[in-house]
Amino acid sequence: EIINQYSAVYLKKIHTVLSSIFNFAIKFYGLASNPARIAGNFEKESNKRMNFWEFDEFKQFIEVVDDPIYKAFFSTLYYSGARKGELLALTWADINFEENSIDINKTEYNRQITPPKTKSSNRVILLPTYVIDLLKELKNHATVKIPLKKDYVVFGELYKSITTATLHKDYEKYISISGVKPILIHEFRHSHASYLINKGISPLVVAQRLGHSNVSTTLNTYSHLYPSKQAEVIAFMEADLL
Repeated sequence: EIINQYSAVYLKKIHTVLSSIFNFAIKFYGLASNPARIAGNFEKESNKRMNFWEFDEFKQFIEVVDDPIYKAFFSTLYYSGARKGELLALTWADINFEENSIDINKTEYNRQITPPKTKSSNRVILLPTYVIDLLKELKNHATVKIPLKKDYVVFGELYKSITTATLHKDYEKYISISGVKPILIHEFRHSHASYLINKGISPLVVAQRLGHSNVSTTLNTYSHLYPSKQAEVIAFMEADLL
């Protein structure tokens, strides 16, 4: 379960801490061996099993999503690279319809709103017009029911977002209808990163959109998605040797 919920970088940190604790127990309390060392690094396993959608797979999925809230939610998730909790905490005040952007400044976990997990997670993400139009439609639809306040959540009603249980239940329904391969909701972030990388976007921009604290985090997590430049290097060398 833990592999499904956290990034490879975070899993590596967990493994390092656990390994240090067991080494301490070996040295001072007679523990026979280090279970963390025997089990191996979480990161290696999580990188092997990274799952994401290609663009065509996302299109196949989103075409069957008929609920305006879910269509806007999953489209924003895919095209922004934001975390699920960051979108569930999003309020109408966080959307700039003139600049086509969303301001990520808080997150939700277990129905509690807290600051983002890191300083770099505070960020403004530009979105394509298609997604902004979906959010506008959602706002217009919500306004028909009740006067809209800026601190109301975008993906829910009034101050309460969609519950995680409801979100996952309906997500699984759309997965089944679309016939696309299942991925975790968190893996929409991997899908966004893959989409940007395939378009040739620099690691720095990918890191900024994902809210990574530095580019090395992005490269450590997604280096296997970047195409090899070895052939290009040799081509330059061959040209100089002519």
